[in-house]
Amino acid sequence: MFWTYILVLVLCVLMIFPFAHSSQAGSILDPVQPTLSTTPQFPGLGDTVNVSLSTFGITMTGASIVWSVDGVEQKESKNARSIVVRTKENGKPSTVTATVIMVNGKKLSATRTIHPGNIDLVAEPETYTPLSYQGRALPSAGSVVRVVAIPTLYSNGKRVPASELMFTWSQDGAVLFGGPVTGKEEVTIVMPRFSGTTVTVTAQKTDGSLRTQNSLQLQSVRPLVLFYEESTLYGTLLSAPSTFVTPKEEMTVRAVPYYTPGAPRGGGALTYHWTVDGKRVEPTSSDPYTLTLKRVAEAVHTTIGFSYQSSGGTLEYGQGAVDVSFTAGDFVNL
Repeated sequence: MFWTYILVLVLCVLMIFPFAHSSQAGSILDPVQPTLSTTPQFPGLGDTVNVSLSTFGITMTGASIVWSVDGVEQKESKNARSIVVRTKENGKPSTVTATVIMVNGKKLSATRTIHPGNIDLVAEPETYTPLSYQGRALPSAGSVVRVVAIPTLYSNGKRVPASELMFTWSQDGAVLFGGPVTGKEEVTIVMPRFSGTTVTVTAQKTDGSLRTQNSLQLQSVRPLVLFYEESTLYGTLLSAPSTFVTPKEEMTVRAVPYYTPGAPRGGGALTYHWTVDGKRVEPTSSDPYTLTLKRVAEAVHTTIGFSYQSSGGTLEYGQGAVDVSFTAGDFVNL
């Protein structure tokens, strides 16, 4: 008896289902609205944007397409499925509308407002370079890098200050700070040990009306050592030749590390080593970065090397070598 009731119940459901399905079909037959998409997703000021029309589910047989930008019809783009728009340099938005005119005269429209914006990223690696160095410091493995975002977004003709924007930072896809943070226009990261890293930031208004995004790829460089002549009269000479050639009886060479995570101080947790023709020698003064050489005998050429490394768990390490030639004779360290 129980199974008889179950069978009757199932038959009733099967009889009702077609009618329920038919009532939903009416909503499915309702007109589908076209949509617009843009590429790139976050255009900058003065960028070229491709706006594409999607008419999925719409019968386009005999239909026509009319495009307009800021209310001005783009006659040359009639019946095109996409249109190219250049964003304004002053940051003002552009409104793009595509109108589909059906064969029966019915109009279906889609509108997209493009808000251009830029966000520049500036990397400031905290690696060592001498004061005379005119270039930018470069990141090395284990070094700290400060990344600053400079957003350019306009609202009602005025530039939106960074303090009013929400910043979402990520490093290699991992979101930092747990999500968006208002006014967080900079971040400090640590370079990975064996690879580069990608920092991405999105800046947007709290209501989501304005948004821009940018990414910065950072590659680690190997710390290097350059050599300079130390003059008793002029101090450290700014030229770092690949080979020193000197007629003097003696000369002092200074080793200068570049791009090491810490600023070398001549002590602390770093250890230093000089070599002459591959043999380790001791520094000739209290400054571990200088070595004084003196001419002897008949030889005229030799190679000196310098290396440093951390004695702790950091990644500070660098090395370099340079050839030194006297115009006559040889030299040894004092």
